[in-house]
Amino acid sequence: MNSKYDPERLRRRRIVLICVVGVVLAILVAVVMNRLLTYQRTSDSKQQSLMNSDEPVVVLFYSKTCSDCKKITMTVHKNALTGKVNDDVKNLVNSASPLKHNVMFLEYQNPQDRSLFIKYGVSEVPTFMVMKHGIPQSIGTVSGVSSDRYSGTDRNQIKSIYQNLQVTGNAVNK
Repeated sequence: MNSKYDPERLRRRRIVLICVVGVVLAILVAVVMNRLLTYQRTSDSKQQSLMNSDEPVVVLFYSKTCSDCKKITMTVHKNALTGKVNDDVKNLVNSASPLKHNVMFLEYQNPQDRSLFIKYGVSEVPTFMVMKHGIPQSIGTVSGVSSDRYSGTDRNQIKSIYQNLQVTGNAVNK
């Protein structure tokens, strides 16, 4: 009998192949989940171009050690992706006034970013701001007073920051 077609040998090969594919898939899932569950600090050069941009930039001030920051990671990434997709769809319909926004992540542990925490008076994380030309934009009102930031983890409030960018092209709540 030819050992090439030995049913026991073929069965063992299938088991090994299935195990190898399973391990590769598990590694890929782990890498993707790690990417989705962490913030990637925006590079210094990218920060400069975003801060001076004509388009609104959602800025998230965060800390690696902040448990609240970790809780809202998926919400932030989901809203950022949804916002970019919405921008693209609206730009297909009306290319005369293209919508575009970006997201910037500033990390408290980074010395260069810490100076921006001080410059904008950010003392809590997570804190969201919307910037245009490096100037904080109003993102809503608190007790009738215009506010340029939101500090907290309310998923609906975070979502509304992104949605208002899509509706109005700026950050002002109506």
